[in-house]
Amino acid sequence: DRGGGSAMPTCCGSVTWSLWQVVALAGGVIALFTNSWLQPSDYAKLAAPADKAGLWVVCGDEGYEARLDEIRAQAQADPTGVSDRFNELADEFADGFTDSSSWIFNSGNASGCSPLGSSRVEAFYSDLPAGSGKDYWLYVQSTRGLVVAFCILALVLIPVVASHSGSRAGVAGFSHFVVALQVSAGICAVCVYVALLGQVADDAGDLPQLQGDGAGEVLSQLPDAVTSGFGKVANYWGWSFWMFVAATAWALLGWPLLCILFCCTPKPDADGPYYK
Repeated sequence: DRGGGSAMPTCCGSVTWSLWQVVALAGGVIALFTNSWLQPSDYAKLAAPADKAGLWVVCGDEGYEARLDEIRAQAQADPTGVSDRFNELADEFADGFTDSSSWIFNSGNASGCSPLGSSRVEAFYSDLPAGSGKDYWLYVQSTRGLVVAFCILALVLIPVVASHSGSRAGVAGFSHFVVALQVSAGICAVCVYVALLGQVADDAGDLPQLQGDGAGEVLSQLPDAVTSGFGKVANYWGWSFWMFVAATAWALLGWPLLCILFCCTPKPDADGPYYK
């Protein structure tokens, strides 16, 4: 019974691939529905006046002007380096699943976050760095659409790949096409949001609220690792952003697994049910 025995690699491969995509989908959904894509630290809150912001909701953006002196003093006393920043985000990620303000479903409650659908998030992204008048709302809308597309394509892939067989040669080609779209959507979303963060970080030093009232001294005393290059952007990204980066990388790493799955699928043969 060559046909019955050869079905096992296909079944195991489909289950493995489905589980792989479930992990990628979970990462994308968590990133989509959490509020920590932009999470400024130290002096970065002067340029991005909020505790955190996602693709749908912004938190802690009201009343920041009253906290400017406090933010400057904190930045000057204990600037966050790149390594410290990653440790900080790791701690916030661990707490994020139980923190009600981390999820868009609890927005508008006693969390200090804007209600879902509020114009506050658009107003926040439409003036970054604060006071510059530069509008990045289109970047956020583009990122939002690409992340949604990534998640939908992950959902499509699971039943499509599970339905493949040696007699359905078109499924393999279609699956590779959908994976290419999924990975491309993920990479584009990451690039668009990194472009947003990079431009905000580059422009931050030129703002009046950063240069005036002693803020120039704060910037001049911060280490180069914080105010230039990679360190500048590191002071703006949040753990939701990195969650989506991980989901995209996971989906990309799963592509070779899909190739192996299709290569191991038994093909129909004119002389018998299947051949290997």
